[in-house]
Amino acid sequence: MKKILPDRRHGTEADLQEMMAEEKNAKYRNRLLGIRMLMLGYSCKEVETICDVSRTCLQKWVKKWNAAGKGA
Repeated sequence: MKKILPDRRHGTEADLQEMMAEEKNAKYRNRLLGIRMLMLGYSCKEVETICDVSRTCLQKWVKKWNAAGKGA
């Protein structure tokens, strides 16, 4: 299965941690958590379980992140 990799040009793991701390929307905070976990090397299965999302949803999150960063 193809690995899902977030692009770091829109922010590093530390940047995502700061974004999560400032984010008031719980759903968006969960999306940032999932992206951060992938950057830190967690497996897709681990992220799916912790964030309670499907692989398809996780792929959409990463696609949006890679296209526009937090603005997506």
